[in-house]
Amino acid sequence: MSPSPRALICTFGSPGDLAPYLSIGLELRNLGWSVTMGVPPVYLERVRATGLLVAPIRPDKAIGEPDPDLWDRFRAGNRSPGRLFAEMFLPGLRESWSDTLAAARSADLIVSHTLAFAAPIAAEHLGLPWVSGVVSPIAYFSRIDPPALGPAWAGPLLRSAGGLGAGAARAGMHALLRTWSGEWREIRREAGLPDLGDPVSAQHSPTLALGLFSPLLAGPQSDWPAAAMTTGFPFMRDPFQASLDPAIGAFLDAGPPPVVFTLGTTAVNEAGSFFAVSARAAADCGVRAVLLTGTRTENVPESLPDGVIAAPYAPFGLLFPRAAAIVHQGGIGTLAQAMRSGKPSLVMPYAHDQPDNAIRAERLGVARVIPRSCYRVEDVTAMLRVMLTDEALHRDAANVGQLVRMEEGGRVAALAIAGLAGTSR
Repeated sequence: MSPSPRALICTFGSPGDLAPYLSIGLELRNLGWSVTMGVPPVYLERVRATGLLVAPIRPDKAIGEPDPDLWDRFRAGNRSPGRLFAEMFLPGLRESWSDTLAAARSADLIVSHTLAFAAPIAAEHLGLPWVSGVVSPIAYFSRIDPPALGPAWAGPLLRSAGGLGAGAARAGMHALLRTWSGEWREIRREAGLPDLGDPVSAQHSPTLALGLFSPLLAGPQSDWPAAAMTTGFPFMRDPFQASLDPAIGAFLDAGPPPVVFTLGTTAVNEAGSFFAVSARAAADCGVRAVLLTGTRTENVPESLPDGVIAAPYAPFGLLFPRAAAIVHQGGIGTLAQAMRSGKPSLVMPYAHDQPDNAIRAERLGVARVIPRSCYRVEDVTAMLRVMLTDEALHRDAANVGQLVRMEEGGRVAALAIAGLAGTSR
């Protein structure tokens, strides 16, 4: 009897970056694979709870720290963009390379998240098959379907410039990234590998490049990587999110569906006035509300209106289907659960891929978008009043929810990986 094929799945980032890869790992295990998750040490217990093997790969991920994007960090400090890029996206690269290489020596195939920059190097160095994955459409940076990125004014400008403008922006971005990625290129040289410019240019596998998002958000474009395929959202049953807190359950049972306000798992650490504004807007609209405020006590408003409760967290997959609408930051994991719930969203993009996710959800007809600078009581109140009575918005959100609930992104990805390795059943 031949031994089980062995996969090393490397990911880095927020819990929303972990979950899709856990889903793939569990589906590969169902196909008879031995799966090891290469993750920051903070996620070890969460991975062990699924029964998958785990390898700690530095650096660790500080869950409770704010995570503004590159532009916001540059405006707020006096560090160079290159240094900020290395701190945000290439932290502890030497340590990551050492840990990843050690874990990869017992693997037959490597699957990697965009930010697990050492994993493709390990695969190439060891001669292993490599599968890349991205969690949101912006990672493909299409000239035909230009993304929204950077400061608020940049996205509309880029989209209005068309394909030529997007191509020029992409070329300029990679020129900058090359100057900021010296350590990454140095590690490749030491591993006996050719210069590929920068880690973002080299993030997609030439063999299988998985888009772990719904094709409803972005369809294939002719300038996507040749090996790209969209899988649909990978959802999973998380043992850490098996039930709602009884207090939240009792609140839901006691009245009509509330509006849920959340900033996901990362932006919540720099919430500012979001929850105070949200509580007042809900009261002015005359609707019940659940505020998911995270663990920072300063996020909880000093006084809550009648019909508004606050909790640190609740499983989105259980709470969102019982909401009237969801107000969130547009992180891809939060958006996936909102779309799956069949409820409309009001998206306040915060950083990274969120402006692009928000625009795509709005184009799909399941969301409205409010800039972070406009998140004021009167504006949120006005938008919610319109949204909650917009029959077309609710109908489109419900229809999309039905489609997304049929997506099995983890299984689709696992079958594609197994097929690549010749082990599909």
